[in-house]
Amino acid sequence: MARGSARRSRSEGDFWPGYVDILSTLLLVVTFLMSLFMVTQFFVSQEASGKDNALKRLTRQIAELTELLALERGGKKSLEEEFAALQASLSGSESERKRLEGLVGVGDEKAGAAESRAITLENELTAQKDVSSRRSPRSNC
Repeated sequence: MARGSARRSRSEGDFWPGYVDILSTLLLVVTFLMSLFMVTQFFVSQEASGKDNALKRLTRQIAELTELLALERGGKKSLEEEFAALQASLSGSESERKRLEGLVGVGDEKAGAAESRAITLENELTAQKDVSSRRSPRSNC
């Protein structure tokens, strides 16, 4: 029996080092996996924050471009209004020019008629001076 109790005590004590080795190995594996998870989580969060920063920058650029587009549309509208006003002014000036050209044409016609009338009157006056100069010497004689 002494042998039986020695075997029993030896067999009971033999499982403990294997049990501790398994638990310590399991603890090391879990610790390694947790470290690996933390490092992965850090890089994923850095990547996500980088994308957030890029998204914020792009959103800001879109807002700036929207403002520029609104300014350009406003500038285009004011230029179109100015162009329409200039076209109206040009058509008014052209009609005034045509009216003045008509008046100049009428004035030229009247001037031509007056000049021909003046020439006719001058010829009549010359003719009458000739007649009167012919009569004057005869009456003096």
